[in-house]
Amino acid sequence: MRKVLMVFTARCSGTGSGSVHTLTKHTVEVTAYFNQNPSALNHTFEWPIPSTLIGFALTQNPDLLLAFGRVTISGQMQVTVQKSDRSVTFIKYEGSFTDLYDFDHNASPPAPTAARVQTGFGTPGSSGNVFFTTVEFQREDNNFNFQFQ
Repeated sequence: MRKVLMVFTARCSGTGSGSVHTLTKHTVEVTAYFNQNPSALNHTFEWPIPSTLIGFALTQNPDLLLAFGRVTISGQMQVTVQKSDRSVTFIKYEGSFTDLYDFDHNASPPAPTAARVQTGFGTPGSSGNVFFTTVEFQREDNNFNFQFQ
């Protein structure tokens, strides 16, 4: 297994369906916290990112699709919420994703190209080895557009 450290530099956005779904499911918890702590002006919540299989889209992330295809992602996030309007003022997420190099040469593009890369097509040395890559990620953002409603 190879382990790679990667710090995401892409700007996060609260408009992606994954981001919204992950945060939206905590609405009741956020509301309850501020109801039980009326003097709090903001609070930082910590939530796990459960182990989930995701696939990268060709239209949104062509490089990630070609490099990884599907990965299993897990980690944790810290989210600071402002009480007055329930807006997210800061978010930090960190964790890892693991990729099993298992592209199907007979599938539709770009899988055949990825399968040739996987098997070491045209390269010296042993080829055809299936292996894992683990990428660790960390991202902080104080310009995240999301409100708990």
